[in-house]
Amino acid sequence: MNDALSVTNLNNELDGQPFDGLIKNAGIMGQGNATRGNIDYTAWQNCLSTNVLGPTRVAETFSDNIIPSKQRKLITMSSRMGSIAATSAPNSVVYRSSKAAVNMVMNILANDLGPQGVIVTSFHPGWVRTDMGGSTTPNSPQVSAGCIRQIIADLGPSDNGAFLNYDGETIPR
Repeated sequence: MNDALSVTNLNNELDGQPFDGLIKNAGIMGQGNATRGNIDYTAWQNCLSTNVLGPTRVAETFSDNIIPSKQRKLITMSSRMGSIAATSAPNSVVYRSSKAAVNMVMNILANDLGPQGVIVTSFHPGWVRTDMGGSTTPNSPQVSAGCIRQIIADLGPSDNGAFLNYDGETIPR
């Protein structure tokens, strides 16, 4: 997603072919211990590039492929840590701000594409056993993905702009 040329080349290969859904899954922690007085601004820029600019680039490039499709679903993997309303922690400013930013972009895209029938939704996958989540987290990737897959299948127009947990719970932006 960070390589604009790769995204452009894929768009050229698809040559306008419609597809029902697009799931954008990009996430790096950046600087996990970032707090006031301890921010690595280069890490923050890299995190914003991967977590915000990459998904935005892909959404912008391929939205014209989604508009003429049957299901019209544009999905972004985000994080509960990007919820401004639910944040009380003083840490992870780099990651949290990047996920809050991608949530805002997807909300704007929901406003833009919703009138054309596209459902734009962000998901929190839960705390998942991955390189980022760690090996002792409660959810396997299979459980998280299976739950999200089912929710995506059932999404309707009223879900446009939603920010959802992997179990379907609505997360405040």
